[in-house]
Amino acid sequence: MGDSLRARAAHDRLRVEHLEDRCTPAAAFESGQVLVTFTDPGGPALAAVTGSPLVAGASPLGAGTYRIDLAGGVAVGDAITTFAAVPGVRFAEPDFTVGVSDIIPPDDPSFGSLWGLNNTGQSGGKPDADIDALEGWGTATGTGATVVGVIDTGVDYRHKDLYKNIWINQAEIPSSIRLNLTDLDGDGRITFYDLNDAANQGAGKITD
Repeated sequence: MGDSLRARAAHDRLRVEHLEDRCTPAAAFESGQVLVTFTDPGGPALAAVTGSPLVAGASPLGAGTYRIDLAGGVAVGDAITTFAAVPGVRFAEPDFTVGVSDIIPPDDPSFGSLWGLNNTGQSGGKPDADIDALEGWGTATGTGATVVGVIDTGVDYRHKDLYKNIWINQAEIPSSIRLNLTDLDGDGRITFYDLNDAANQGAGKITD
């Protein structure tokens, strides 16, 4: 091997790097059944799967997919491995539990680590040992009728998540200033939503 080839071989040598953990939490699924989709629902694969001693019953769901009820004591993982190896099986997977919720988590990328607000058992914690923040937000979303008191060392009224939602005691607004302020969102009150708009800032209004 020439010197140039040796140099290139050394330069192109493979390296192994340890990346961050990309594991995701496992979703809940039914323990006694799996879903199997066949490339040809009328072919021999269906008979091979439903005739297996791992199977107690099968129900068609349409589009070539069957819900397979497992025999007692059969693990979902073992059944999936067995069925996926059958020729003619497109895929086999757990029957995941899916639900609908009107509670939308915030887009804060760190929200998942805030177990005090919504504890899903992350970091080894106890699920639901939290203040039910999502449930509270779901109740109050879209209305200013609910006032939330912060019992702590204070609140940053300039924070991007709060600056339009800070409550103000209407009786404490000087009448001379109140006459110059505009209720921009039409809720009948002057709030930080209104005060953070340029229309309510300046001489005779607010300067902070």
